[in-house]
This record gives sequence, structure tokens and C-alpha cells, in this order.
Amino acid sequence: MRKYKSLTQYIEIFEDMSDFGTYHGCEEVGRAESGIPILNLPWVEYNETVKDFIREVHRFDKKHPFYGLKHYGRVLQHLCPEDTYVDEVDERYLSGKELMAFIYGTIVEERLIDGNIKQTLEEGTMLRWLRRLREIDG
Repeated sequence: MRKYKSLTQYIEIFEDMSDFGTYHGCEEVGRAESGIPILNLPWVEYNETVKDFIREVHRFDKKHPFYGLKHYGRVLQHLCPEDTYVDEVDERYLSGKELMAFIYGTIVEERLIDGNIKQTLEEGTMLRWLRRLREIDG
């Protein structure tokens, strides 16, 4: 059984996609009684395909609790020394569990870094990780 098929099915879809979502800048949505502007902070509105992928990553996490994806930070800390970015790590040497920590981390860190998923998709990093998962699946 191919464990990662639900995620690797997105490889060809993402390869053909050029627009993963729309970036919305900071905008004033009103004013407080004191006159101070109320702002919507910058954010990305992802297209339906990317939203489906995000849901699929969360489904994978629920189906495979033994992966411990909620603790992805430990894996990243171990594999990425202080001055290394996740996209610099050579995925050829990563296990499925480690790759899933990278993917899950990218998804959940969107809450802290608006556009994190979009950047990882646009730069091809997510595709590299997904291709490696397909390779592991055989």
C-alpha cells in the first residue's frame, strides 16, 4: 500500500499550476473610537486545490498519529542547524517521517508566516518533498 499517495497525487497538479493563491496586503477596515485605524494584516487566500492539499495533510496527521507531526519542531531542529533553512536540506536523505514533518511544519507555520505555503510551492520545495515521498512509496 502506498502510504503517501493521498499527498503525492498533487505532484502533477502543482507542476501545472502557476497561481497557488492571492496575496492580500495590509488594508484599513475601519477606525476605533479613538481614531486609530483598524487593519487587516497581510494574508494569502489559497485556491481550492491548495486548500484541499492542506486538508489532506491534516487528514494524514490524524490517520498516522505515531508520526508525531504535532512535534514537527523537534525534527526540524534536529535536521536544520541554526543557520539552515528547510529548503536547503537535501531531501534525498530524508525519511518519510522527516519529510512529513517538513510538510506539516510548512502548513501549520502559515499561522505565523503569511504566504509560507505559497512560497514553498512557488519555489518548488514542496514538489521536491512530494517527489521524494513518491520515491519512498516505490
